[in-house]
Order: sequence, then structure tokens, then C-alpha cells
Amino acid sequence: MKIGLIRIMLTSVLFTAFSGAVMAADVVLTPFGQSPDAMMVKVVLKKLGVDGRLEKILQADGLENEKVLITVVAGSSKGLGEAGIDKDAEIERMKAVAAAARDKGLKILVMHIGGKGRRGTLTDVFIEEAVPMADSLIV
Repeated sequence: MKIGLIRIMLTSVLFTAFSGAVMAADVVLTPFGQSPDAMMVKVVLKKLGVDGRLEKILQADGLENEKVLITVVAGSSKGLGEAGIDKDAEIERMKAVAAAARDKGLKILVMHIGGKGRRGTLTDVFIEEAVPMADSLIV
């Protein structure tokens, strides 16, 4: 029940944020912290007709002709390990991606959708780094 309510709320917020603003090829998503939350956002966007590109380890030179960068923040030690990077490398990756996005004129949407259950020392570090990057936040 709680997951269903979260999905409905997320869908409503994303619909409001994106209604008429972007087309399918205009969005690129990447996790900041390597949690699976970015995949959940991709699924909701797809249901809204926005089939954004998900890049788990997006690099600054990997930006194409998108108009919006969505970074979904939540730390996952397992995800970082699978990606072969540590906390500091992830922060540097996102700083470089955000700088490149700004240079290309992309809007940056930072999301934290996991709520209190996905918070902790690792996620909090990523949130503190991500918020100054954002044009908009969804928490």
C-alpha cells in the first residue's frame, strides 16, 4: 500500500514537472550514489510517455542533445562496489556531469525518492553535494 502511494505521488509530481516541457529524447537520468532508485524514476517517466535515457555511470562527455538531466540521489554501498567506484569518485563524477550539463544549458533536476528509509550517512553526503547542483528538487 505504501509503495503504491509513493508511486502515485511520484507520478503526480513528475507529471506536473514535465507536462509539455520535454519530449522522450530530451531526458537523461543517472543515479548519484548508485542506488536502484533511478530505475524506479525511469519506470514512472515511461508511464508518463517520457522514455528518458538511463546511464548508471554517466560521464560528462556522455551528454548528448538532452534538455534535462535528472540525478536520483541515494547511496548504495553495493551499487558503488558493483560500479567499481567509491564515494569520492562518485562525487567527482557527478560534479563533472553537472558542470558539463550547465555548460550545455541543461536543466538539472535532483531527486531523492527513497524517503527516511533510504537516508543514512552515505546518502546524506550525496544529498549535500547534489542540492547545490539543482535547478529544481523533488524530495
